[in-house]
Amino acid sequence: MDHDLSVGHAYGNGSSHGAVTGGAPPVGVDAATGAAVSGDIATGAATSGDIDIAVLDGIEQELADVELALERLGDGTYGRCETCGQVATDDELASAPAGRFCRAHLPLDLS
Repeated sequence: MDHDLSVGHAYGNGSSHGAVTGGAPPVGVDAATGAAVSGDIATGAATSGDIDIAVLDGIEQELADVELALERLGDGTYGRCETCGQVATDDELASAPAGRFCRAHLPLDLS
């Protein structure tokens, strides 16, 4: 089975042949973030490219969290709440190894 790996298909702009039929180009760069975007994002249409960018943003945030955890490991503050200094349990670290806060100080807004 042949797979179309053209730019248009890979970024989900609706064109399986990579041809530009007008409007925004199939690939661009978000001026604010520098992230690659599909041409359909400018039109507001939800595409697999939008989802890919959301997944990529999540992965980049996880990487930043891991890098911060490594810094904290180096300076001796890993496994402690950044707010109160409480030591995390082994179970808490196993479930969230890059965690930075105890349960009482999680910066969540559930409203």
